[in-house]
Amino acid sequence: MEKHKKAIFEILSQLIEPKLKWTIGVLNLIKRLEINDQVLELEIQLITDDIELINQFREQVFQVLIEFQFSEINLNISKANIAKQGLKKVSKIIMVSSGKGGVGKSSISVNLAAMLKSRGHTVGLLDADIYGPSVPILMGITEKPQVLDDEVLAPIMAHGIATISIGNLVPPGQAISWRGQLVSGTIIQFIRKVNWGVLDYLIIDMPPGTGDIQLTIARELKITGVIIVSMPQEVVIGDVQRSISLYREKKVNLIGVIQNMVSYACEKCGHQQQIFPGSLNKIPDVPGLGSLILDTDFCEAGNIGVPFVLSRSSGKIFDSFQRMAEKLELL
Repeated sequence: MEKHKKAIFEILSQLIEPKLKWTIGVLNLIKRLEINDQVLELEIQLITDDIELINQFREQVFQVLIEFQFSEINLNISKANIAKQGLKKVSKIIMVSSGKGGVGKSSISVNLAAMLKSRGHTVGLLDADIYGPSVPILMGITEKPQVLDDEVLAPIMAHGIATISIGNLVPPGQAISWRGQLVSGTIIQFIRKVNWGVLDYLIIDMPPGTGDIQLTIARELKITGVIIVSMPQEVVIGDVQRSISLYREKKVNLIGVIQNMVSYACEKCGHQQQIFPGSLNKIPDVPGLGSLILDTDFCEAGNIGVPFVLSRSSGKIFDSFQRMAEKLELL
């Protein structure tokens, strides 16, 4: 049955949306496909509202499905939601940033979003890392976002979180060699042309460093605040201080610092061993938002595309994210 459904889905995915002239598979417009005995239940959304074009598309659907010999096909064609609220109905926008790559910023962004969602909030997640987008893997997303009228993007829903990433718009493994204004322009498109709808929180996974993207987002958005991710290592702390200096210069509220990979627990005896020497005490006037241990299960959750906090209800890492979420709720 599953192979049958997959074959039908693949055939339908090649049909062209009459207005945008893209395949409905790329636009993610197949919303329901179920088979009960010999009856096919099918729901497809279209961007066009031209009745003649819709009827022509309906005939195309029935034509490509003839070979499957269903006794009945119940086809519902509806209009894609093209509401364009953008960020108008987003209550709090929180950037998760770092001065240096490889400190776990994306994993923290994903799990903060998931924890807030599990606490009853409506949450969006924007992957603003143009050169190294990690959110699609961490969230288990492979499909492309739906494109609405005027090239507005509809975020992909994953684990109940509205998500968008450049990683879902380019082929896997393809290098992105954009520069300067093109990078900033792409981020502005993410900011202005995504239909986020009503959100309590929008978490932005920032690229590392202090470049064009950071400056653009700080300038274009009314940011609630920024979280800085660091590790207790001298080479990282120096970059953290530069990031803090940038955000202070742009008058962005510094919510706090999350110290990641502070220790590792021995699997045999449970002893906590500090991994890196160093301290965050050298960063003045920035509150500590929390700390996280290095944990193999936490890493594995990212590999399989399921936020760690959604598969747990207790434990040191879970409790740390819960405390972070509680602090964000006080903003």
